[in-house]
Amino acid sequence: MLESMFNSMNNGFKQIEFNPLFDPPTLGHSKDLIRPFLAHFDANFTLNQDCLLELKYNDQGLHRLSEGRWRDMYLPGVQPVIVSGKPFDPPGLYTPGPKTYQLENHRQPYFKLHGSSNFREGESPVLIMGGNKGPDIEKHWLLKSYRDHFTQMAGQAETRLMIIGYSFADHHINELIEAAVNAGAKLFIVDIGGILVPT
Repeated sequence: MLESMFNSMNNGFKQIEFNPLFDPPTLGHSKDLIRPFLAHFDANFTLNQDCLLELKYNDQGLHRLSEGRWRDMYLPGVQPVIVSGKPFDPPGLYTPGPKTYQLENHRQPYFKLHGSSNFREGESPVLIMGGNKGPDIEKHWLLKSYRDHFTQMAGQAETRLMIIGYSFADHHINELIEAAVNAGAKLFIVDIGGILVPT
């Protein structure tokens, strides 16, 4: 059921415009607002398990949008599933690769802290749901490594951590954010609740 839900969601993303202000009759042209914004970050982390960014953010124009910094965005530590010599159509299907992976220069890393609807380990999805996420992450070396990258990057004294649309309902994530702030990270929160967002 979950797999079918995410498939429907990802297929729906293929049909939509990524920029919410896109309105040709009013603006006269397409404004690319979100992708240049995301291209400024050293890394993107998400708790979402859909494939919106894979489908709508990561394209050949990222090199230009990032002023030459990034060749593309990629998911570290995974490799595409190949069937009959071909990978799956976008957003693709991925399986954990070697545990000794290294981050690649000129590629913007994208870490899915709770797994992804298109991650598989054998026949099992690599997907964390429900109220026991912290301990469940410990069972997956890939997700543990993603958490460790977040801890390391967010914990640097000059880090600027921007949080967009997070409910602050995941205790294991809140602990990492609190540790980052205590280490000197500056926190920026984008939320429809404005200054009333519960933190």
